[in-house]
Amino acid sequence: MGAIKILMGHTAPLVCVLPHPDSKRIVTGSHDSTIRIWDLDSGECLKILQGHTGKIRTVTLHPDGNRLISASEDNTFKIWDMDSGACLGSINMISKTWLVDDSLISPDGNFLISWHNLSPKIRFWDLKSFECAKTLGGHTNGIREVVLHPDNKRLISWVQFEEDDSVRIWHINSGACLQALDKHITSVEGINLFPDGRRLAVWNRDPDYDDKSPPDDPVGLVWDIDANKTMFRVEGHKDLIYNISPCADGDRVISIGSDGSVIIWDGQTGDKIRDLRFDGLRLATIHPDGKRLVVWKEASAIEIWDIKSGECHHVLKHPNKLEWYDFVPHSNDHILVSCCDAHELYVWDIDEGKLLHILTGYPVDYYNCFSLHPDGQHVLSCGGDIRLWDLKTGACLDIMDAHKDRISGYLLHPDGTRVISWSDNTIVAWKLDI
Repeated sequence: MGAIKILMGHTAPLVCVLPHPDSKRIVTGSHDSTIRIWDLDSGECLKILQGHTGKIRTVTLHPDGNRLISASEDNTFKIWDMDSGACLGSINMISKTWLVDDSLISPDGNFLISWHNLSPKIRFWDLKSFECAKTLGGHTNGIREVVLHPDNKRLISWVQFEEDDSVRIWHINSGACLQALDKHITSVEGINLFPDGRRLAVWNRDPDYDDKSPPDDPVGLVWDIDANKTMFRVEGHKDLIYNISPCADGDRVISIGSDGSVIIWDGQTGDKIRDLRFDGLRLATIHPDGKRLVVWKEASAIEIWDIKSGECHHVLKHPNKLEWYDFVPHSNDHILVSCCDAHELYVWDIDEGKLLHILTGYPVDYYNCFSLHPDGQHVLSCGGDIRLWDLKTGACLDIMDAHKDRISGYLLHPDGTRVISWSDNTIVAWKLDI
């Protein structure tokens, strides 16, 4: 077994675990109102950050790697120096409830940008003076989400179900509203900014929808941010649109409806490439090769469809209720791993439609989940313990069972060398031998 360090010191359940980019430290926040910085090699607590009077809700690492920003149910943000452990300043939130403000850090690192679903304004807080330096106003209701554009010069905000000012695009430096989409779509249900930064998908719901009767035909659109116009409209779904997203190749767009409809579009012209309808649809995703559609259908089956021909090539049947699936990265993307409620992982070759391995061994009263290792050769599963598996052979390579209580959560360190898990107030750092 790889080296294990048990990190103890918090006196209440953990709510966040944050790996530091140096791969040597992690940061944890807890309901005990403290934040702790840990050395992963020694297991030592390097600093305890105290000053909040309410439960910690989130902790964010500043881009400089040496400051932390915490949000607490005491309705404050606090900014901390990681080396000294000193609190550099405090910012009062908009919210006066346990639902803390959402936030992100500006691309230049100089501002904390905050918003709340009870306020129509976006605020920029100066991280040196800790004063409000700028306020973006224009929405007429509480803001659901703010998204940073990849060019680091613009923000996109949206208000759910609002008839006016539903989606706005802002210039960060000037604070000017560059575009408002309320003339094009209202009653917004969701948005998705594509990785190219040029296209923004927006979809709506019938404003009179009451969850008892189907809505009037909902619509979506793909908006060209650079040209400030609609590229094409997404129409044809007969019930709520779940999502509109780009395929991996960027040339096609997929939209999914709650009526079981899956429509594939030309991502530039808006022409319909394929319109498919499924009974009992749970999820549909485009395979990374861009040629296949993977459909989670009913409770226990995954279907592999050829997009060009519209034919189903394989049906992956599970003996128990399916919980989730994911593709193995890199050259092994023909391998799919799925998870069942019988606490088993299934490893499939979707080129052949063949079951390769069943990974099992957990008691039935434990929830099972999994994470694919970035090397494309291994998978981690979490149930009563955490196990490392070889995808090629199906062999269990290692078991980490250092927790005394039920595991609350875990994460694979971004560098792939460690697993960090926690149960209540105890953290375990497990170094992988692969």
